Amino acid sequence: MKQSKIIGITGGIATGKSTAVEYLKSKGYPIIDSDQIAHKVLESPMILKNIKTIFGEKFFKNGKLNRKIFSNYVFNDKKELKKLEELVYPFIIGGIHQRIVELKDKFDFIFVDIPLLFEKKNELNLTFDSIWLIYTDEPSQIDRMIRERGLTEEEAKSRIKAQMPIEGKKQLADVIICNQGSKDELYQNIEINLKK
Repeated sequence: MKQSKIIGITGGIATGKSTAVEYLKSKGYPIIDSDQIAHKVLESPMILKNIKTIFGEKFFKNGKLNRKIFSNYVFNDKKELKKLEELVYPFIIGGIHQRIVELKDKFDFIFVDIPLLFEKKNELNLTFDSIWLIYTDEPSQIDRMIRERGLTEEEAKSRIKAQMPIEGKKQLADVIICNQGSKDELYQNIEINLKK
């Protein structure tokens, strides 16, 4: 029976991790998307009820959570972000483990896409065979967020500050996939590492 290799794939905000993940998906590799799992968790009536209780009604309109306003709020206050993480993380981690169990032994590689992999490594309770970092420098991250997401420079910097510095992640990764150039260069860098 084949033993799947579990590869963690991470980056910083606007480093191009999503582009890398889409490429891997297009090549038929299974991807466990922690953001997708988090999205589902945030739609759960029980979690929404808890958000309302902990953070207040002000983030809800017609019973629906206004994600943009809520995101800006928690990203600008470390204490509030911690409260949200304590609320949702156990469910997200449970979802990741469940998907690994479902996919295990069916594929050579399973990629687990976790933006905050290094920040949350101890809580994940997961052993990775390798951790890939999609890397771009901080000025490029800020530039991409302004151009592609319509954020102000201040908003971009505050989101970056909420994460571990990309240079710190670079020290911890097993594989660094540089994404400073074109998409094609990114794809070539991925291919080189898949062959390895």
